[in-house]
Amino acid sequence: MTKSALALLGAASILGLSACATVEEPRAIASAEISATTAPDLLAEGFENPPNSARPRTWWHWMNGNITQEGIARDLDWMHRIGLGGFQNFDASLQTPQIVENRLVYMTPEWREAFRFAASEAARLDLEMAIAASPGWSETGGPWVAPEDGMKKLVWGATLLRDGEEFGGTFNRAPSTTGPFQDVHFEDELAGIGGAESAVPPEASGHVAVLAFPLTASSLVAPRFSLADGSEVDGAVIIDGDLATSYALPLADDLSGTLSITYPNEVTVRSLQLSIPGLVMPFRSTPILPVLEARVDGAWLEVAQLPLANIPSTFGFDSVTAREFRIRIAANEDTTSSTELAGVEGAMSFDIFATGELDTLAIADLRLSDGHRMNRVEEKAGYASV
Repeated sequence: MTKSALALLGAASILGLSACATVEEPRAIASAEISATTAPDLLAEGFENPPNSARPRTWWHWMNGNITQEGIARDLDWMHRIGLGGFQNFDASLQTPQIVENRLVYMTPEWREAFRFAASEAARLDLEMAIAASPGWSETGGPWVAPEDGMKKLVWGATLLRDGEEFGGTFNRAPSTTGPFQDVHFEDELAGIGGAESAVPPEASGHVAVLAFPLTASSLVAPRFSLADGSEVDGAVIIDGDLATSYALPLADDLSGTLSITYPNEVTVRSLQLSIPGLVMPFRSTPILPVLEARVDGAWLEVAQLPLANIPSTFGFDSVTAREFRIRIAANEDTTSSTELAGVEGAMSFDIFATGELDTLAIADLRLSDGHRMNRVEEKAGYASV
């Protein structure tokens, strides 16, 4: 209501109260109504139908060449239908098995045609399209990079020499294996499933330095290994330091298992080297949890929990003196499955990182030591990638 309208109404009211008619006369009464137009709620309207610049984007992974034009069309139609504003395309592998009839390898003519189709569909549906700079998770790698120019890791070969003895042999050479750590190969357990191929990685190595440093001689002798039922285990493959070989430790249905380590006499241990390959997968907790225990005064006491990494691990702990030790395996109760897409309309969800049924556990390396070692030094040095 304007100020002038208020003034007019006020005047009419005053005149009406002061007028006094002596004769009845016809009277016309004017009724004034003021209507206010409600302004639109732009904030609520923006939430209900946001502009493309405000809509969420998603990562769109093309996993190990599992690509078809039909799948591309369905994916992009789904993104458009649920209100996404765009996507970022990643071409990756992560050990994904082949689930399409014809796998499209990165940058082949068939892959390029599929990518062209994806770009045209995105434009038709008004979806913003972005793409990683190169295949995989790192923007510094690709098939066009020569091995000698690629990313490197430090490797070493150790030769133990006794003080005062002349040595005329050959130093143990450092491994040249392409992989995350020492002679550990990249895990590729899923290669061959559904016809998926496993590429042979290139190798490149070069000499850096020779270092010599004193060591305190270990007083530990080779222990005896056995299972919970007392049956003997050939421990040579466990303590040989070769990470490519392993012992298959039997597991019960509840994923429990025990590997006993017995010395002829009491020993004092302060660290442990352990390698159990094949269980650490991206974005997943491990299905089992190993624990080191020592038998002290007739009772089993926990010495250290041994969380697994995708590389061999060193564990340092307070010194403990005993004759009997054991690695006790138990199921990880906090393990979760892939449920990110559960209940999402039109989405098919399956866990590509599932380890499957476990009835044995590969023990590639298990060595107790009386020497002090930095706890989980391999991970602190950056060798672990997950």
